[in-house]
Amino acid sequence: MAKLDLLAGMKVVDFSSYVAAPTCAKLLGEYGAEVIRIEPNISDSVRFVASQVYGVADGTNPLYDVINGNKRQICLNTRIPEGKEVLQRLIGEADVFVCNLREAQAKRVGLDFETLHAKYPKLVYANVTGYGDKGINAGKPGFDATAYHNRSGLSYAALAAGSEPSLPYPGLGDIPTGTYLALGVLAAYIKAQRTGEGDFVSVSLYGAGMWSAVSPIVFAQEPYNDQMPKSRENSIGLGRHYKSADGRWFIVNSGNWEKDWPPFAAAMGVDPALVAKTYRHLDALPHIPQMRPWFEELFASQTYEYWDKLLTELDIAHELCMSFQEIVNDPVAISADLLQELHYDYTDNTARVVRSPAHFRLAGVPDTIPARTVGEDTLAILKEYGYSEEEIAELKAKKAVGVEGDPDVYNRKWRSKFG
Repeated sequence: MAKLDLLAGMKVVDFSSYVAAPTCAKLLGEYGAEVIRIEPNISDSVRFVASQVYGVADGTNPLYDVINGNKRQICLNTRIPEGKEVLQRLIGEADVFVCNLREAQAKRVGLDFETLHAKYPKLVYANVTGYGDKGINAGKPGFDATAYHNRSGLSYAALAAGSEPSLPYPGLGDIPTGTYLALGVLAAYIKAQRTGEGDFVSVSLYGAGMWSAVSPIVFAQEPYNDQMPKSRENSIGLGRHYKSADGRWFIVNSGNWEKDWPPFAAAMGVDPALVAKTYRHLDALPHIPQMRPWFEELFASQTYEYWDKLLTELDIAHELCMSFQEIVNDPVAISADLLQELHYDYTDNTARVVRSPAHFRLAGVPDTIPARTVGEDTLAILKEYGYSEEEIAELKAKKAVGVEGDPDVYNRKWRSKFG
């Protein structure tokens, strides 16, 4: 399967690590851009996540494929002058430079926006940090668990009464942050094509978390004073979680009480006089304490299958509380082309990975083309960028570049292919 051709002609240098910024470059790559990913010989830290976090010892890493597929791979030592020169040659022909460098760090290595903009005015500089380049916390280290999840209020909003915060899963804020960065890159890229001038596109994990929490942040202030977290007891009957007779939790999420309550009440045989008194949302609020036990007993009296059928017939939004283990085999996700199978030759194991959510009716559904091993494309890229065989040999001798199979290059064979 081939990449989409929406961004054919765009050249991207991915000089980033972890998850957020690489996600941006991956999206550009699956939309058709040529992305060159730069890694040191010891590889990117996410290549080790499978063993460190998930206990996988065989080298397979679907997470790395999801965020670093659809890219070519060059192994480069940018700590020495020869490696820095290669990097500059790559950047010089790029449309987009993706990184996750804090300002002081970027200036120290000569990769800050001002320096690169002076050399390459049309270049779009795309950067992810914990807290951005402005404000009190600019320059402070941050990950999605800290800047995105905790500082933005999302962690607090998910607390149940009397509970302690749960540890967010890896990538919770990184994936949306990288997606937001890709959107900003596309806007800056269009302008650069039109005017010849690139721009600095910055997305912070903190800002992305706040953007995800727009509603509770806005309504927490005067005169609204909305309080979070909310318990099930704070919600009206058709806007909360329930437990069915077969022990499954599910949510009923009516978007319009006045539309959904009368037909639901009629289906349940509710006294029309009570429906008339509680038809309007504001009129129903005083009756919540009396209605709550009735709703609890009602939804507990039948299986989820029963409620799913009835609520679907009534066109009332609802959904089962799914576990991640269920999702990978969910026929709804599979039928919607939201999951893609990758087969790992190293272990003869097949894993389902999540597709990015923007699908195109004419261009096609985006696929993850599995990530390359460290240094796999080094020789081909160097030749394309004008390096002779002698120059390449010299770069290798000075350890400025690495090639797949070199003794000091991480080369665990976890290569994957389309299932």
